[in-house]
Amino acid sequence: MEIQIITDSVDYSIAEFYEHFHADIPLVVQVSQGFQGHIIEDTFGKGEILYIAAISKQKRVAAKAHTKGSHRVLSIPQGFSDNLCIRRFGKAGHEQTMSDILKHNRLPVTVQYPPNDIIIFGNKRFNSSNIPRLEIVKAFEEIYLLGNYLTDGKLGKEIIHLPLYLSQLRLRLVTGIKGLTEEGWVRHCDALMEESKQIEYDLLFGNQYVAEYDHSDISPNTKYAYIEPLHYDDMFNLMLRWPECHLGGQSRDSSSSSSSSSSTGKDKQYVTHEMGGT
Repeated sequence: MEIQIITDSVDYSIAEFYEHFHADIPLVVQVSQGFQGHIIEDTFGKGEILYIAAISKQKRVAAKAHTKGSHRVLSIPQGFSDNLCIRRFGKAGHEQTMSDILKHNRLPVTVQYPPNDIIIFGNKRFNSSNIPRLEIVKAFEEIYLLGNYLTDGKLGKEIIHLPLYLSQLRLRLVTGIKGLTEEGWVRHCDALMEESKQIEYDLLFGNQYVAEYDHSDISPNTKYAYIEPLHYDDMFNLMLRWPECHLGGQSRDSSSSSSSSSSTGKDKQYVTHEMGGT
């Protein structure tokens, strides 16, 4: 027999739910307004029952990628794998990791890829000097609610991740089950909590790709954790899509040995990661 739940009458966005209830988790919720996200992981259907068990926080930075006459707004994981150089007085310093740059410098700070490297990315090849400089303006945490689907009162094993930026998704707090006493509901929630303790939730979970935002969503007081990105992708995949960003890329097959030998830079291979969707 299908379980009939009792919910509160208030609808919350993910951000509102986090602000009101982050200290009270774990909690059971129902999706009262579904959402079709840019990626499949951000899609939830109306009526689904979710068990919210934990919170993850990923450290990221907001950055402006300065292109000709304009800029793009990005966020980058602080664990970004590419080394960068701080640019001061028109010159690039030594290569550093993103975490070292943040540790030893006050923001904002301008960085660039190491100069005159030949970047080999998939079947593309271009000089690092053509890559837009990045102005790192702010450090922040991207926050996710972590949990599982509940089906007929039973806890699923798949871990779901609800980022705060899903502004159109709405949740209602589940307060009981029809035909079950208040004490019975408390015992049911206690049993779910004990079961969830056997599941390993990654409290540092976050998207490992670079995010790009819509300019119109950004202001000086923007809370980036609340803004839905337009895309998540590799840094170079994003830039190759920008019409104003001329990386001078060419196919590796079409690049002549003479152009390779005439370059004073060193080749650096970057791995292309396939995205499930953007």
